[in-house]
Amino acid sequence: TEPEKDRQGELFAYMHEQMLARYNAERLGVGLPPVVPFGPGIGWDGILTEGYNPNLEKCSFRPAAMSVPESTSHGSRIIVPSIMKTNTERLAIAIARNYLEDPKGNKVELTMDKLGCTMEANMGSVKKKKVPTATLR
Repeated sequence: TEPEKDRQGELFAYMHEQMLARYNAERLGVGLPPVVPFGPGIGWDGILTEGYNPNLEKCSFRPAAMSVPESTSHGSRIIVPSIMKTNTERLAIAIARNYLEDPKGNKVELTMDKLGCTMEANMGSVKKKKVPTATLR
């Protein structure tokens, strides 16, 4: 396994912030409104109003008015919205408490680096699991 990198979790969060800013800029540049939040309680239970056509080979087209499936596979990974919802709720609780818990139940100070690593489920994660179904307390 790859060793933990300095500030990897912080860089993970920063990269996503910059990626979203770039995507919004591109949308505004072609006359589309900024992206709207999407996640548990904000769209996962409903319909995806916008479609998406990447115009690339081997990339799937998503029609407008499509609902989110109960589970989706991407290569060897299986993504289940209910598990993602549970993990999102656990992260929100950790943020409110200002600490994460390690596998033994010890409190770990919440930093942007630890939060990003745990969200990414990399080697710097407090839970030390590199699977998308890692549980967080």
